Amino acid sequence: MELYRSTESVCPAHAGQGDWRKIEAKLWIDRFKNEVWMTKHCERHGEFQDLISTDAGEYLRAERFAQKGSGVQDPINYTDGECPTRCGLCFDHETKTVLAIIDVTNRCNMKCPVCFANAGAAGYVYEPTLDQIDRMLEAATKVNFPKGIHALQLSGGEPTVRDDLLEIIKLVKRHGINHIELNTNGLKVGDPDTGPAYLRALKDAGISTLYLQFDGLTPDARMPGRVPVSDEEGRSMSGEGRRKLAEYYTGRQLNVADSARKAGFGSIVLVVTLQRGVNDDQMGAILRYAGENSDVVRCVNFQPVSMAGRMDRNKIREVRITNADVVNGVERQTGGQIRASDFFPIPVEVPLASYIELVRGRKDYYDRFSTHSQCGRATLVYVTRKGGEVAFDPVTRHMDPEKLYSSLEGASRSGRAAGTLKGVYGVLRHTDRRLKKEMFSPILLKGNYKGTGDFMRKVLMIGDMHFMDAYNFDFQRVRKCAIHYIVPDERFGARVVPFCTMNNFHRPQIEKRLSVPLAAFRPGTRV
Repeated sequence: MELYRSTESVCPAHAGQGDWRKIEAKLWIDRFKNEVWMTKHCERHGEFQDLISTDAGEYLRAERFAQKGSGVQDPINYTDGECPTRCGLCFDHETKTVLAIIDVTNRCNMKCPVCFANAGAAGYVYEPTLDQIDRMLEAATKVNFPKGIHALQLSGGEPTVRDDLLEIIKLVKRHGINHIELNTNGLKVGDPDTGPAYLRALKDAGISTLYLQFDGLTPDARMPGRVPVSDEEGRSMSGEGRRKLAEYYTGRQLNVADSARKAGFGSIVLVVTLQRGVNDDQMGAILRYAGENSDVVRCVNFQPVSMAGRMDRNKIREVRITNADVVNGVERQTGGQIRASDFFPIPVEVPLASYIELVRGRKDYYDRFSTHSQCGRATLVYVTRKGGEVAFDPVTRHMDPEKLYSSLEGASRSGRAAGTLKGVYGVLRHTDRRLKKEMFSPILLKGNYKGTGDFMRKVLMIGDMHFMDAYNFDFQRVRKCAIHYIVPDERFGARVVPFCTMNNFHRPQIEKRLSVPLAAFRPGTRV
C-alpha cells in the first residue's frame, strides 16, 4: 500500500476508558483494491486498522476541494491541556461555527440503541434552563466574532418532551439567529390528531426546519437501531411487541409530511442513519419518497452509523459505511439518474461565500463550510416527473462545477472591481440559463438568507455526513469541524465543542457534571 498522509488519532480501547491520549496514525492508499485505510498502533493495545473509503478515486477527487478556514479570533481554552481536552473553541480550531447545536434535554420518548444521549440509559437528566441557554448563546456568539451564529439546531434527547420548547425557540430567535432547526423523532409532530397544530405553533415561534429521524419506509429499517430489546423495567420484549413498536414509529414518521402540509410548514430534512445490511438498500426508495413529497421535504441527509453511541463495537466491520458507499449506492439505486460524480465535498461552497463577500464589501460575514473534504458530500437535484414517476435532474448537469469552482476561487482572491467581473464572467460561461436565473441571480443580488432559501425551495438537497468514532478518528478532520455543540459552563458561560469530539470524548463528563439524578429531576431544575 502507498502512504498517503500521517495524522493523529486515539486508541479505541483507551478512549472507551476516558483516556484520549493521541497516537500516530497513517492513511494508506491500496491501489490494487481501490481502498483507503487507516492504521495506528497503541503500545498497550496493539494494532488497529479501519476502512476509510471503498473508492480511493472518489476519496482523492474530494481532496482537490480542500479549503482553509478563517480560524477563531476569540478562542476559549477550557484547560491548559492539548486537543481534544481544551475544546472551547480553542486557538487550534480552523473553522467557525456553521451549525450550532444545543441539546435542550437528554430525555426522550424513544429508547434507541444507537443514540448518543438517552436519560434512561444514562441514569441522569441533562436539561439546561432558559437562563443558561441565553448565556450559552451570548458566549458562543462571541467565540464566532465577527460573523456570529446564523444557524442553530435544537437537539437532544427529544426536544419536544420539554413543555417550554416554544419559549426556547423564541429565545434563540431574539439572538438574531435566522435558521433554527428542530431535531426530532417525529412522534409528536406526526400525531395525526394533534401534530399539525403543534407544528404550526413551532413554526410561529420561529422553527425553520424539522430535522426528522427517518431510517426508511418500512418497520424493518427501524428494528435494529430504534427499537429496544427490553422495556423500561428491563424485561425482554417479544418479537411481536418490538414489531408493533417499529410499525408505530414508522407510521408517525411517515405522517410528518401530512402534518407539515396542514400546518403550512415547508421544510423537512429526512435524516437517515445508515447501517449496512439494515437500510443501506433503501437509499433510492427514500429519495423517491422525498421527491414525491418535495413540496415539504427539502433535503435527505444520509449519516453512516458511527461507533460513538451505545453500539456493540465488535460489530464495527460489519456495519461500517463510507462516503464512497453512500454516493455509489445512490448512483446504483437511482439507476444513474444521480451519479457519484454529481456529489462534491462540503468545502466546495467556500469560493461562492468568499465571492459574495467580495461583491458586497463584507469580510468574514458569511458562513464558510471549510470542513475537511472527507467529512461529507452533497448535491442538489431538481425533482421532475416522467410518466408519473419521480425523476431527478442534478444541478451539476446545468453547469461545469469544477470550472465554476476555479473561476469563483480566483475571483474571490482578486480586488473587488476585478474580482466581481471575473466572477460574473465565470457564472455566465460555466452555467446554463436556468441556473443563472434560479440560483446565481437571487443569491448574488440578495446575498442573504432569503435569497438562498428561495433557491433551496426549488431543489432537493442530498447530503452525506460521515461522523467519526474512536476507530477512524482523525485530528486533522476535527480541527476543521463546522458543526459545534454549545454547552453550559460557569466560568465562560459556554463551551463550544466540535461535534465529533463531543460525542466521542466529552459528552459523558460534561453531562454528568451538569446533570441531576433521573429520580430527582423536576422540569426547570438548573443543571
